[in-house]
Amino acid sequence: QCPKHRNVCHSTKYLMLHVRDCTGLLSNGDVCPFPWCRKVKHLLYHLVSCEKGKECSICCPEKLPSNLVALTGLNQHRREKFRERTKALAAVAAAKRQQMAAIAPTNSSHIARQPASVTAPKKSIPSAAS
Repeated sequence: QCPKHRNVCHSTKYLMLHVRDCTGLLSNGDVCPFPWCRKVKHLLYHLVSCEKGKECSICCPEKLPSNLVALTGLNQHRREKFRERTKALAAVAAAKRQQMAAIAPTNSSHIARQPASVTAPKKSIPSAAS
């Protein structure tokens, strides 16, 4: 590895670690001093969450380098897997609701009910004359 390549790798690694860990504010409340920090955070968030796909002017695959095109493909794959998981969870929840609805009437049938003729004893109220 040449020193120039090593420096680029080190700088990129520093940038990515900083962007991952930086909250945007320093411990004293000041804004992060690196001008690229907020911009890179916004770009990465956009690339991960973009829903427009090929219509997006920021992450359109025709205008991106091949490594970022791969990232958009990965995002699409993640969205599809998320939709599949959501559908599966919804199906499980619906099945559990149906199961609970089927069980509920059978559980309440074993509860003994008192006949209407049985009433609670009346409390006697002591009179003031006694």
